[in-house]
Amino acid sequence: MTLGNRQLSMLAVEACIDSYVEYGVLSAGSEIMARSFSIRDGNAAANIYQGRDFNVICFRGTDDAMDWIGNMRLTLAEPRYIKPYRRMLPFVPNARPLVHRGFYHEYQRLHEEVLAAVARIDGEQDHWLVTGHSLGGAMANVAVLRESFGASIDLVTFGSPRWGNKDACWLASQYTNRMLRFRNGIDIVPLLPAPLGRWKHACPEICLNGSNSNRPVGAHNIYDYRVGLQRYNG
Repeated sequence: MTLGNRQLSMLAVEACIDSYVEYGVLSAGSEIMARSFSIRDGNAAANIYQGRDFNVICFRGTDDAMDWIGNMRLTLAEPRYIKPYRRMLPFVPNARPLVHRGFYHEYQRLHEEVLAAVARIDGEQDHWLVTGHSLGGAMANVAVLRESFGASIDLVTFGSPRWGNKDACWLASQYTNRMLRFRNGIDIVPLLPAPLGRWKHACPEICLNGSNSNRPVGAHNIYDYRVGLQRYNG
């Protein structure tokens, strides 16, 4: 089963909602995808769902957007290198791929368990949807660089902050089949951290207008992203 952009995005937003409410199931058309793994380390969390034709991994964001926005100032530090890209020679970045150290550290807390869970998933499907909201969106981007999920990867994020330099963002675009990055109204999180010439997004934003699109905090809420997707005509 191949999902169009709208179906893929709605599945991704439902996975992000489930990361907060913990129902443990997703609906992909006529297929029900049960959660296979739930990985936790402090506030860092990821859920993995297995389907007949593809799998989903969703990284949880933060419960309180304003607390997280305030704490972001504390995570601005030297970025970290991700993984070798020799298999892409001679088409390699012009400079060293770097990511925000705070986001890298959050993902590294889950890395070993994510790797083990992915290895345990049965089936021949080689298609993964990688998604996340807020901080989870940045972690989803890091995961695409860090892990080998499969031959076909779709990356969908909601309200993700800037997370890497231009070379890391270029690599992420090469590792994915589709990249969809949504920003709802005047959600300010996608504008953070302040770039200062360093922090980038891997693809252009797709603008949504949910019911709270004129309120920065309300627009960042994952439920309002779902409202925006339901209204989106692109």
